[in-house]
Amino acid sequence: MKAPYNFVPLSDKVFFPFWSEKVGFDRPLRDGMSGEIEIEIEAKSPIIIKNPTPLIENGKEVYEFNNVEINGEKRYFIPATSFKGMLRNVLEIISFSKISFIDDNRYFFRDLRNKDFRDEVKNVNAGFLVKEGDRYFIQDLEEPGRISHKEIDRVYNVNFKKLFEDDFANTDEWKMARKKYELFRGNLINRFNVNKKICRIDKSGKEGILVFTGQPSNKKKYEFVFFLKENPQKIEVTDLMDDFRKGYFEGRDTNPKESKDWKYWREKLEKGEKVPVFFTKEGNRVKHFGLSFLYKVPYKFSVKECISKEHKKDGYDLAETIFGRVKDKDALKGRVFISHLFAVNNPQVLNTRSEILGTPRGSYYPNYLEQFLLRANEGQYITYKDGRCKIRGWKRYPIREDNRVTQSTDTGNDNVKTHFKPLREGVRFRGKIKFFNMKKSEIGALISALTFHNTKNTFHNIGLAKPLGYGKIEVKITSSTFDLDEVMKEFEKEIRSWYPEWHKSEQMIELLTMASPLGDERLLSYMELEEFAKRKNDKEYLKKYSEIVGKEIYPNVYFSEEEIEQIRAEKLEEEKRVLKEKQEKERIEKLKKEYQDFLGNLEKMDINQLQSAVKKFEKFDISEFEKKLTILKEKQKKNKFQKVNEEAKKAFERLKQKRGKKGFEKEKQKFIKKWSNEKNNKGSEFVLKLVEKASKLK
Repeated sequence: MKAPYNFVPLSDKVFFPFWSEKVGFDRPLRDGMSGEIEIEIEAKSPIIIKNPTPLIENGKEVYEFNNVEINGEKRYFIPATSFKGMLRNVLEIISFSKISFIDDNRYFFRDLRNKDFRDEVKNVNAGFLVKEGDRYFIQDLEEPGRISHKEIDRVYNVNFKKLFEDDFANTDEWKMARKKYELFRGNLINRFNVNKKICRIDKSGKEGILVFTGQPSNKKKYEFVFFLKENPQKIEVTDLMDDFRKGYFEGRDTNPKESKDWKYWREKLEKGEKVPVFFTKEGNRVKHFGLSFLYKVPYKFSVKECISKEHKKDGYDLAETIFGRVKDKDALKGRVFISHLFAVNNPQVLNTRSEILGTPRGSYYPNYLEQFLLRANEGQYITYKDGRCKIRGWKRYPIREDNRVTQSTDTGNDNVKTHFKPLREGVRFRGKIKFFNMKKSEIGALISALTFHNTKNTFHNIGLAKPLGYGKIEVKITSSTFDLDEVMKEFEKEIRSWYPEWHKSEQMIELLTMASPLGDERLLSYMELEEFAKRKNDKEYLKKYSEIVGKEIYPNVYFSEEEIEQIRAEKLEEEKRVLKEKQEKERIEKLKKEYQDFLGNLEKMDINQLQSAVKKFEKFDISEFEKKLTILKEKQKKNKFQKVNEEAKKAFERLKQKRGKKGFEKEKQKFIKKWSNEKNNKGSEFVLKLVEKASKLK
């Protein structure tokens, strides 16, 4: 298996820097630095970054290198966004960040040799897709019939057999269902007799309507009959429309372009007309549907569903911490600013090149998904239908051994070619990178991404036509406001204290091997169309690039493994300290909130709650708590003696009434004895005073 691209595999873990929540323009880091880097880029092969507006030459769109006119002179430049995208891609890899900018496509497949496909389309029904407001439904007409071109010709005299079989033109126009509708003369609705699904037009038969589908080749000899019903079952398919549209590339004006058949039917659907479709049911719901009997079936899993959970976490990874992130309301502004990089010598514009620059298709799972079963010699492909699917990773275009470019295979179809005027190799560009409020380790990550961690003889590539060898560039740092080695050391400390084997990881090895000029032109070309199916039949898959070239390139490192172990231990202690500070801060914030809540509900609090609060919030202003507590205690004290005071007072009144009578002294002593007892007087001063008064009674 060969291809001009390969992949840096996704790691199973992602590095989330502990300081990421502290960064920002309005939050200076304690050890934050600001500065700038001046860089020079030299193109080692012809290079093309498209100007947004093409020239028109001989009726064709021809793209120049990106330029702006200054004082009547064209100034060629690499846009800041192009360079930033290239740089961020490398930084994501070297810093074990999440993979970003993934198109969440759900791919479709149609392969009669594939049992999965045959199982998906075992029982295909026919029906009409209709739109009602913002909702979509399919009217179920059950199993369709088939009718030959010859039978259609017999009744309607439209020469379908001659036009679509015997003398088929085999052009895009004649492959469309639309062409058949344009050529057909007569009423599509008729009556049909059916014998083993094959229909003949007969006035005594069932009412049905002729339905035409596309003509892939002259081997297709039959069209369809949908048998009409008075009140067909309506099944809602609104939730399936997004996938259906993606299957027909709705709205795309680049290859693969929107299906011309769907464009034809889409216009009719929007006007309120019915669209003939074929579909498969699962219970009482539609599982999937399409415009032809053997329509493309959506895979169960989308691309993003084939990415590990670690790469979907919300935390800021190092690339996001440096370059920023825009995600719903969770936005973080970047702290790196890149200028446009203008050509500084007199670039030579080469003659117009015309190449096929088709984008590799992620649906080709032998290359785009990890084939761990085949690696283990188990002889089975992992597809997007398999819950174990895992994307290969970051797609990269390996650097070629020499600086020559190759040509794409000429298919004879000029419509699929891109015409462009590249600049000759040797052109140099200069620009600046400015940064603000960044840690040394972050600056080091930036420099490591520019220099592949100071690894010699490594190159980036940028722009259009990278699969053909265009855009190979060397990046040099010509000036900086800091020591380059010092900041790269800080980055290496950070990343290797998190992952000691970073420099030996397959991510770094594959990245650097692809950045090194090892690529043989014979290994870095697209396969011919017929090869794709053959390789798939032979159960082949795209091997890791280092396996293909038989060589592994490792990064330059600043620290030994022993030094890293010591750094890790120190780092661990520092992280513990930072975590402890964070937890303490969170604890105090939580306590402040509880304090404010308690203060707001002070009147509702009882003595026990107030006593706990005085202890809990001792570092806050608790004067209001203490005042309230004193009042409640006085009230409690008063309430506590009320009953005993009343009882003693009544006894004392009865005693006074017995004065001067027989037995008074005895009753007096009994009163004094009872209420002098603490068990009875409960410590009430009022009762003790009554006892004293009683002792003086005569």
